[in-house]
Amino acid sequence: MEHNQMRIYQQGGENPTFRKILLEHTDTIAVSWWGIRARIPKTKPYDLRSRLGDSAFVIVGAGNPQDRDPASLDIATGALHGLVEANVQEMDFAIEVDAYAEYDRILDWREEFWDHLPSGKFCPVWKPGYGLDELKRLCVTYHRVAVTAAGLHDPRAAAFLRTVRDVHLHGLGIADMEALSAFPLESVSNSAWTNPMRHGEIIYWDGQQIRRHSKDEHEEGIRRARQFAHKVGLEPSAVDAKDGIAALAVRAYSALAQDSENAVVGIAPLKSEDDLSQLDLSELVMGEEMPLNLIDLDKPVSRKPKPRAKSILPILSVTQEEVPDEEHGGTKNVDRISPSGRQLLACDNCALSDKCPEFDPGSECAFDIPIQLRSRDDVSRFLSALLEIQGQRVMFGRFIEQLEGGYPDPNISSEMDRFFKVMQIAKDIEDNRDYLKINVETRANAGVLSRLFGSKVGEQARELDEPIDTSALTTKVDDQFDR
Repeated sequence: MEHNQMRIYQQGGENPTFRKILLEHTDTIAVSWWGIRARIPKTKPYDLRSRLGDSAFVIVGAGNPQDRDPASLDIATGALHGLVEANVQEMDFAIEVDAYAEYDRILDWREEFWDHLPSGKFCPVWKPGYGLDELKRLCVTYHRVAVTAAGLHDPRAAAFLRTVRDVHLHGLGIADMEALSAFPLESVSNSAWTNPMRHGEIIYWDGQQIRRHSKDEHEEGIRRARQFAHKVGLEPSAVDAKDGIAALAVRAYSALAQDSENAVVGIAPLKSEDDLSQLDLSELVMGEEMPLNLIDLDKPVSRKPKPRAKSILPILSVTQEEVPDEEHGGTKNVDRISPSGRQLLACDNCALSDKCPEFDPGSECAFDIPIQLRSRDDVSRFLSALLEIQGQRVMFGRFIEQLEGGYPDPNISSEMDRFFKVMQIAKDIEDNRDYLKINVETRANAGVLSRLFGSKVGEQARELDEPIDTSALTTKVDDQFDR
């Protein structure tokens, strides 16, 4: 399995101010066609290499609402093709226009221009509205495919993208840490580093991941940014300037790229149109084919599902258990649901396939989790194991906290709270004391015993064991007063 360092192309190379910051702090830059088109001369080619130096760069087509009508979009797209032709040898690749156009027209542009570029220089875009079958077709047709954030959130597409082989996946406009780590993305283009200048956000690299603070958390963000500036080769005082905050963000994403290794896995690409004509796509189709000429391309297609017979989930099993029948006497059989023990997880679609020491293509998971909780003792032993694991997490978090300068980490506090919560649960389960708690509320003249056990019991409790002679009682009272 091949491992590659993810490339993060940071957008803004079309803007002279942004370009100056990018050239100083990163060597992977993205140029937005819609941002640069007004600067392109009409009489000569626009040379991006002379403006971007030795930096690797890509051209992002994207879309512009000002050119959403078909005529304007055709003109603008034609000019984009000219920019790509002028820089095709120097650029890493170019991404097509994907917005404000019906998919049929996008297919026409591919046939007219993009498919004639040198191998690997073109990157088509897939969105959920195009359908899963189209995503599979792109993966077997092209060396590289771009996926939007909406595409990564589509459940069926996400499951497929985690298993594709030999296709270079590009994340278009993706800056979310969870998405960047959950998918085998070879490259990403985004403009997140400009948020400090546009929205007052603070972005920095803490040595393990990117941290982001909103404008409302500016003071906290600046303080933490100074603390971690050295992680990306900047002095703490550098973040006091606006350009310094932007530089910190640029270097944060560069550090993320250097720290990442992504496995490129899945379906082998076809090399020519002849190969595509001979391909049987029927094996790739899941259900009915989704229409491609959709107006709202970002909205997933929905169909009314056809009914079919239901069965229990394969991870569960149902057994019959004989229990006492308290209502009719005797015994009765009841259904008991328990884990089936059947292993569905396979190496080919496992999220840890690029890291697992037991990875074996085509095999089921080599590991099992033999947990059975059938008694109080089973639960107690399981909670003891959880306490040990949670205690290790707390101690390791404390170790990291000290290595990072000793600043209190709220994540460790939450892990400690979780530790004590599990400890309390274990204590409650092991507590076998029996006790009775009664809350009594009385009203009017009724006593406590009358409320609990009835009026007769209350009257009996107020009765004397034997009658008292009133004359003798009077004599005793008078003697007390005489004294």
